[in-house]
Amino acid sequence: KSVAPVSLQFEHRDLLRLIKNKAALSSLIHLDVDGQAYKVLVKDIQRHVYKNKVMHIEFQALSSDDIVLAEVPLNFVNADKAVGFKKGGQISINMKSVRVRCSALHIPAEIIVDIANLDLEQVLHLSQIEFPAGSESYDLLHGKEHDLAVIAIHADKSAQ
Repeated sequence: KSVAPVSLQFEHRDLLRLIKNKAALSSLIHLDVDGQAYKVLVKDIQRHVYKNKVMHIEFQALSSDDIVLAEVPLNFVNADKAVGFKKGGQISINMKSVRVRCSALHIPAEIIVDIANLDLEQVLHLSQIEFPAGSESYDLLHGKEHDLAVIAIHADKSAQ
């Protein structure tokens, strides 16, 4: 069901608190408008050019059967235990978040990526990430040429 656009006003400090949490930008938010509860997703944020001020925020009302695209943060674990890091390699993060296609009610707060087995000169690609059940990489839906590099460990060139 579609919802007619509604203009709302918020305390600016509440909006700053919301957008400070990166996971909130890809999480379902419960919004109460005149006693009517809505499940919404942040669709767009417009900020002042140079002040830390939110000028406009757009929410998208969702239903339980909606399929959405969400930007989900990546949480890299075991970096200090990574094989290549222990050999003196430098970790190079290419992506801090990924676009995920999933049900509106099952947007992951984060995707955990264990890099303990990543060795020197190895690159971890999107296709090697385990996405939570019910979610998939939006980029990989467009073909193998979109299997982007996520993280790598390279030999430290300055130490040679």
